[in-house]
Amino acid sequence: MNPDLWIKALEEWKLQGMGDNGCTLPFLVGIQTQMENPTMPDSSDVKEILEYLFSDENKEEYFIRICPERNWTIIQKGDADEYFGEWYGNHLLIDNRIAGNLRRSPEEIINDLVEESEPIIREGKYSLDKNRVWGDYSVKEKEFIKSLF
Repeated sequence: MNPDLWIKALEEWKLQGMGDNGCTLPFLVGIQTQMENPTMPDSSDVKEILEYLFSDENKEEYFIRICPERNWTIIQKGDADEYFGEWYGNHLLIDNRIAGNLRRSPEEIINDLVEESEPIIREGKYSLDKNRVWGDYSVKEKEFIKSLF
C-alpha cells in the first residue's frame, strides 16, 4: 500500500473535521478499496504500515493508542507528547496498554495489531461507528477518502 496515501489520511483527519483522534488500521488499509482502480487489502497491508512506523525511514511523530470513544487501536499523527507510553525510536509512541509493562518488541506489537485487524479486513469492514460496530465507510468518510486522491 502506498504510504503517501495513509500518511495523508492521518494528516488530513483532524484538519477536515473527521474527528479528534486518529484512524484504525482497517480504515487506513481499506482506503484502497475506494480508489479508481480498487484493490482489496489484507493483513500484509497492516503489517507494512506498522513496519514503516517502527522503521528509521519514518521521520514524523506518530502515536499508537486505544481510542477512548471506540475502544479500538488507532494511529494518530503528531501530538504524542500529550500522552504516556513507550517511545520506540524518536518518532513512535506506543500506549502502555499496547506496549505492555515489559516493553514488548516491535515484532510482538506488529503481530498483535495485525491479528486484531485481520478478521475485520477479511470481512470487508473498514469503518468502526460510534456504536462500536464495524461496517462500510459512511458517506462522510467516503467523501473524505475521495478528497485524498
